[in-house]
Amino acid sequence: MKRSEKIIVDLKTKNYDEIRLKQLDTTELEFKILDNSIDVDLSSITSADIVFSRPDKTIVIQECTIDSENNTIKVVLLENCLRVYGKAKIEVELKENTEVVSTFYINVFIERTSKEDVTAENAQTYIERLENIISELETEAEQLLTDIENEADEKIEDIETRYTTLTNTINTLVANYQELVEYVEEITDSVGTIVDSQMNDYLLKRVDVSTVTIPANTTITNGYEITLPIQYQVGNNSLELRLNSEVLKLATDTTDGHYKEVRNCRNTK
Repeated sequence: MKRSEKIIVDLKTKNYDEIRLKQLDTTELEFKILDNSIDVDLSSITSADIVFSRPDKTIVIQECTIDSENNTIKVVLLENCLRVYGKAKIEVELKENTEVVSTFYINVFIERTSKEDVTAENAQTYIERLENIISELETEAEQLLTDIENEADEKIEDIETRYTTLTNTINTLVANYQELVEYVEEITDSVGTIVDSQMNDYLLKRVDVSTVTIPANTTITNGYEITLPIQYQVGNNSLELRLNSEVLKLATDTTDGHYKEVRNCRNTK
C-alpha cells in the first residue's frame, strides 16, 4: 500500500497550494503537465526528473516514468526524499534531447513520523550523481582505450606474422635460386666435359685417307711385299689400297683380309 497524490502543474504558474506528505511513507506522485492551461504532449519528451529539495537543503534528483498514453508523469518517491520532516520543495524537469524545461517550485510540508532508527541515506545528491556520471565515463573511456590497444596489438601482430612469412618465402626462393645456379653450373661443366671429350675423340679419329692403286700388271703372290710411294700413319685406317679397281681389305689378328701392314714407319709397306 502506498500514499498517492495527483498534482496538476502548469509551466506558466508560479504559485501552488502546499502539498502535505508523511515522513518515510511510500508515496507516489502523479503529475499532469500543462502549458498555459493546455496539456503538454509528452510523446516527444525523452526524460523526466523531479528535483526534491529537502528541509535540510539536501537536493535529491529522481527519474520519473513518462506515461505518454495518459499524458502524465509518475514517480514513487525514494525514502531519502521523505527522510527529514519539515518544509520541502519539488519541481518537475522535462527534457527533449538537449532542451530542458521545468516547472516552478511546489511547496511541500512533510509531517513528522514517530518511526525510530531511521536508515542511512541511500539516494544521490547532485554532487554524488555527477561523481557517478564521471566515474561511468571514466570506466567507458578506459574500456574504449583498452579495446583500441587490443585491436592495435592484434593488427601489429598480424603484420609481423605476415612480414615473417614473406621473409621466409624470400629466403627460400633465394636458396632455391642458388641451388638452381649451382645445378646449372654442374650441368654446364658436365656438358662441356662431354663435348670436349667427344671433340678430342673426333679430332683423334679424323685422318686424311690416302688412296694407292697397285698397277694392274703387277704380279702378286702370297707373302709378296710392296713399298708404297706415300707416307701415312700405320694403324689408323688412313690407307685405301686398290687393285684392279677393287678396294683391298686390311687383315688383322682376328679377321682375314687381303694385306697386312708390316712396318710402322713413314715408308710403310
